[in-house]
Amino acid sequence: MEQVILDHGHVRGLVFGAYGEVNEGVETLLSQLAELGAKRHWRRMKATNHEVAKGAIAWLLRRRWGMTALRENARLTLDRLQFVGVDTAADARSTMGCARAESRCKARADALEYSMWGPNVGDTRPPAATRWA
Repeated sequence: MEQVILDHGHVRGLVFGAYGEVNEGVETLLSQLAELGAKRHWRRMKATNHEVAKGAIAWLLRRRWGMTALRENARLTLDRLQFVGVDTAADARSTMGCARAESRCKARADALEYSMWGPNVGDTRPPAATRWA
C-alpha cells in the first residue's frame, strides 16, 4: 500500500476535525479548486472578475465541506451511543439484550433522521396536488 501511495508522487492528507476545523492540505485544495473554477466560470456566474468568483466558490466549498464533516461526526457519535453505559458481556447473555439493542438502534436511526430532515409533519401539499391528472 505504501508503494502505491509513493508512486503517485506528492500526496496530501486531508484532515477534518471534530469541530469543523481543517488542516493546511484541505485549505490548499480548496484554494486551488476555487481558483480553477473561477477562471472557468466567472462570466457564467455573472461576477465582475474572476477574483469575486473565486471568493464565492471558496465560500460554497468551505460551507459544504464543513457541514459534511460536522454531520458525519454527529453520525459517528450517534452510532457509538449504543455502547455507552452498557455491560456488553452481560447484555449479550441476557435474553432482553437483543430487544434492547434493537430499540437503541431504532432510537439512533430516528435521531439521525430527525437531525437530517427535521420533524415529520406529513404531506403538506394541498389535496389537489397529490392526485394524478
